[in-house]
Amino acid sequence: MIDSPLYQRLRAQLAQGVQFLADKPEETPDSALHALWHLALGEPLSAQLASTRALQTPDDGQTRALEELVQQRVAGTPLAHLTQRQQFMGLEMLAGPQALTPRAETELLARVDALARRSADQKSPVINCGDLVINTAARTVTRDGRAIALTAREYALLEYLIVRRGVVVSRTEIEAHIYDSLVEPMSNVVDSAVCAIRRKIDAKDGLSLIETRRGMGYMISEDAK
Repeated sequence: MIDSPLYQRLRAQLAQGVQFLADKPEETPDSALHALWHLALGEPLSAQLASTRALQTPDDGQTRALEELVQQRVAGTPLAHLTQRQQFMGLEMLAGPQALTPRAETELLARVDALARRSADQKSPVINCGDLVINTAARTVTRDGRAIALTAREYALLEYLIVRRGVVVSRTEIEAHIYDSLVEPMSNVVDSAVCAIRRKIDAKDGLSLIETRRGMGYMISEDAK
C-alpha cells in the first residue's frame, strides 16, 4: 500500500504540513500515516505499533475518514489525541487531551503488553510467585490455595508489581499506571493500597511479599516466596 497514489499523496500532506519534532522520533510522516490509516479502518494504534502492521485497502468511506484524520493532524491536533494511543516505556497506553490517561482500560492494555514481553513463550494466564498465584484471565488471586478478595485497583497494583518483579517501582509510576489523574501529588493512596494488599496476602508470621524501598518505591523480588 505504501506505493499507492493515496498513500503517497497523504504522506506528502503530512510531511509538508506537520512539524515533526526531533525529540519525538517515534512520529514521522510514515508512522503517523500508518497510525491514522489503521484508525480510519477501525483499529486505533500508537505510531510505533502501527508501523509494524500491514496496511489494508480502505473502502470509500474509510478513505474519506482517513483524509479527514490527516487534515486534523495537519491542522495541529496531536497524533495521540486522534488515535487515543501512545507507547510509554514500551507499553501500549490509552492517551488523549490529558496525555497518558490511566484508566482501567489502560491498565488492561499495559498488562497484556507487559506480560507478552516478559516471556515470549509464556502462554498460560497464570503467574506464580511462590505460593501466590495470579490468574490474569480470571483476575483471581490465591495464596497457598486460599482465595484472596481484592478490589479492582488492589488487583491491578499487585499484578503490576508481580509482572515487574525484581524492579523497584516508584509511587509516581504506580499512580500513573493504576490511578486517575485526580490523585493529588502528596496523596498516600498508593501506600494505603499496599498496606491493604499486605493485610490480605501476607502470612501473619512471615515477611511481606511487597518490599518497601524507602525513598524509592515498592518491589516484589524475583525470588519472593
